[in-house]
Amino acid sequence: MKCSYNEMDKILPQTKTNGALWLGNIKAAQNIVKLNQENIKTVLTIANNTNLSYPHHQRMRHKVFEIKDNDSVNILDLIEITNKYIEESLLCGSVLVHCMAGISRSVSCIIAYLIYKNNWDYDQTFKFVKQKRNCSKPNEGFKKQLIKYAEQKLLLKSQIVNNQQKLLNDLRRKLYQSPYEIAKQTQLVKSPNKFITSLNYNSTPEEKQQYRQQMAQKLFLSTFFKDHLHKYSNSIIQNKTKNGQTLIKRAQLSMYHSIQESDIGYLSDRYKNA
Repeated sequence: MKCSYNEMDKILPQTKTNGALWLGNIKAAQNIVKLNQENIKTVLTIANNTNLSYPHHQRMRHKVFEIKDNDSVNILDLIEITNKYIEESLLCGSVLVHCMAGISRSVSCIIAYLIYKNNWDYDQTFKFVKQKRNCSKPNEGFKKQLIKYAEQKLLLKSQIVNNQQKLLNDLRRKLYQSPYEIAKQTQLVKSPNKFITSLNYNSTPEEKQQYRQQMAQKLFLSTFFKDHLHKYSNSIIQNKTKNGQTLIKRAQLSMYHSIQESDIGYLSDRYKNA
């Protein structure tokens, strides 16, 4: 198939917030009339020895990166810079990225930007660009670096997703815990065997800390059990079988939790005299 050597081809269309993204050669960058027609406000030159410049009245944003089209050239640091520059420039209007022929260097920068923006792999991105500009063909050195760049981006995305899922799972586990379980986990010192009902001058620092924790737990639990403590602690006395065994009923604590009625009685007995 014969390659298409248009001066420039549109890679991304204009949107409500961004200008269009164009890919082309040196002739496209020199065609002032065409640049004005397409509302191109930024030209990004990825080539050496172009001697390209624009008159001041043109008000063209022009950035030049003198890069040779050579397999051994490292472009990984370059594309991190060009990605940000393209992204910022698209907010001001349309952007043209070009090299001498619009085949390798500028194509590599466009591919890198689409990988960065869309989290695509190299093959998917290259196919997309190739459909827009048929002569696109990064040299082998650039291609290997772009494949590595895409793999790193996808790995980073996977790690971020996994971390977010872990945080979400931890939050769900906490939501499904009862207030009593959460309160127990907040203890800062080892609990003594006896329940501390009051403090005096002879109380140890540990007993004082434990007492403060018990008061905090009591306030915390009473907030959640406010409507249950008195209601169910009274009714539990009346609900006994002939053998004297307490009937166990389910009481809804919230939309997430349910507790045993006997647990409420226990908490009530423990904290009502504290």
